[in-house]
Formats: sequence, C-alpha cells, structure tokens
Amino acid sequence: MRVNSFAAASAFAMLVMYLPVMAADAPPPILTTSPRIGLALSGGGARGIAHVGVLKVLEEMRVPISCVTGTSMGAIVGATFAAGRTPEEMEKLVLGADWDEVFRDKPPRDEIAVRRKVDDYKTLFAPEFGVMDGGLALPTSRRVRRSSSTTAAWRR
Repeated sequence: MRVNSFAAASAFAMLVMYLPVMAADAPPPILTTSPRIGLALSGGGARGIAHVGVLKVLEEMRVPISCVTGTSMGAIVGATFAAGRTPEEMEKLVLGADWDEVFRDKPPRDEIAVRRKVDDYKTLFAPEFGVMDGGLALPTSRRVRRSSSTTAAWRR
C-alpha cells in the first residue's frame, strides 16, 4: 500500500512540474472578446491639447479605448476623457478659453492666498535709510551706489 501511495504522489508531483511545459505546447487560446486598446498621451502644453484632435479622430473611426494614461497636459486631457467628456466638448472648451487670462502672470487679488498677499508689502530690496549729518543717509552697501541723481531725488 505504501508503494502505491508513493507512486501516486510522485506521479502527481511530476504532473504539476511539467504542466507549464505541456501548456506551452498547446495552441494559443482563441480570443472571444475584442482586444483592449490603451492610449498613452504625452505632455507639453500645446502638444497636450492636440490630443483632443487625436481623441476626436479615434472616436470618428469608432476605435474603442479601454484605458487612458498621460503625462502633464496629456494626463489632464486623458482624465477629462476618462471622466466622460466627449472630444467635441473638450474642443469647444479649448477654443472658447480666454488664453490671455489663462496665461496672465498675476491672478486676480481675490484668488491669491492670504500668505501671498503679505508679499505685496515687502520690497524686493529692503534698503535701510538713516539720518546722518541732519539729512537722509543712503545705505553704504556696494550693491547700492550713491549717485548724484539719487541723492538729489532724496533731498527734494
């Protein structure tokens, strides 16, 4: 009885070991579903916005997109697409944007954080002025040089 159980266990172990080898010889399975298509979108401002056109063409060609990923602007376009916006809606949004307002260096004051508003009261250079010999004295740093025009402006 022991010999038979050992033989059975050995046969089972060999079957488990050679199963991957036997599976490799088998023909590949026939896909019953359509292939999954993943879309990778690159980054870079205007190039990222160009992905809207790519999505529009893919939609016109009825290419099903299963997965979207992207970097920087491509991630924004991809996430917008994945959230359910159509390429036509994205195109309308891009064409209707006021790009001068989008790329403006200084946002409206009510959109600035309080901590950044405090920076408005700080000067870029904080020179220290003093009184010397009954008049206003300019800093004696090497960076700020006294000139006759500057001194004359302070004397007025």
